[in-house]
Amino acid sequence: MKLTAEGLNQRFNPQAVKFLKKVFESLFSKQLAMPITEKRVFNRIRILDSTSFQLPAYYDEYKGANESGVKIQLEYELYQSTFLHLLVQEGIASDSQYAKVIKDDIKPGDLCLRDLGYFSTENLIDIDKQGGYFLSRMKNNMKLYQQNQDGKWEKIDLIMISEKLKRGEVLELDNIKVGRWVKNPLITRVIFTKLTEEQEAKRQIHIDKKRRKGKKPLSAQKTFQLTFSLLIYHKTW
Repeated sequence: MKLTAEGLNQRFNPQAVKFLKKVFESLFSKQLAMPITEKRVFNRIRILDSTSFQLPAYYDEYKGANESGVKIQLEYELYQSTFLHLLVQEGIASDSQYAKVIKDDIKPGDLCLRDLGYFSTENLIDIDKQGGYFLSRMKNNMKLYQQNQDGKWEKIDLIMISEKLKRGEVLELDNIKVGRWVKNPLITRVIFTKLTEEQEAKRQIHIDKKRRKGKKPLSAQKTFQLTFSLLIYHKTW
């Protein structure tokens, strides 16, 4: 029996999507069915990421970067090898906006691991308010501040840090204010890493690829090659 493209399209109703989600969850969980039960430091380790791809043009209800597209948001809990969230969105949907949707599900002691696309100081502050921890990359255009001996916040000279670090060297600073939030600032631990020559070459390939697609990656706006990671800072650590 042959099935036309239109016939397949008509069968992708809400019930079919729900069924495919269940099949995906079942297959994925069998591949990663290795719960971690010993030496737990956190309540849960939550890994959030997304993937997107283009669709045929007649799927016009899903808007993508070029015509039609879809994005899948997936949050996985490492200790129990279970899914926390799975959502199919339009291809143009924002990762940082999705992080706001699931913020109320964060519990004290959760560690949230997120890539650069989810970065926003507001989202990270929400995690802190819920009693959680985070490990996140940070955009290179963020301004960072450190208190001087008089208690005043001074802007950190990132170019100077880059010049002092050797390739592959790591620098960790505590009590750093991220951005210019005054009433509700994000105070955190920041880790700076100067890229090795190999890492810098890979980043340049990634930048060139984005430029060919008409995008302007933030990484290219800096003359130095630093990568940043953020760790939530608590006095008990």
